Amino acid sequence: MDGRIALGTSNRLSIVDLTRGRRLTCFGHVGGITQTAVHRSGEILVSAGRDQTVRLWNASSCELLLTFFNDEEDEWVAWTPEGYYIHSKNGAKLLGFRINRGARQSPIVESAEEMTTFHRPDRIRSILEAVTAFPDQEVPADTKGTR
Repeated sequence: MDGRIALGTSNRLSIVDLTRGRRLTCFGHVGGITQTAVHRSGEILVSAGRDQTVRLWNASSCELLLTFFNDEEDEWVAWTPEGYYIHSKNGAKLLGFRINRGARQSPIVESAEEMTTFHRPDRIRSILEAVTAFPDQEVPADTKGTR
């Protein structure tokens, strides 16, 4: 991310391009952002927040790629903005789908077990494989050990 910095604030992640004077804002966290990291390629940002999620973002567009949630019992779930998900053995209990039915009817909530169409480990795997497929980049000598 040469010339760019990532800043976590209340509920958003900002990417500031210092060379162009441009700022992108990534929305998605419900609580404040506590940590940020940049993938070695510079193309992926990672943020962790008080909402107990870790999120992967496209650093050029602020597109949310994937969200992870892990509970105290080490059950977890990961999902895409489109609703595709994968989970640990008992992690489906952590996920529900709100289905709006118009202005005059209350929405319904379906469990992950009932929404198996969206259980797509292959979709999640392809995102993770794309993130890990970036070529290794040499870390400059003056920054080794500081990342």
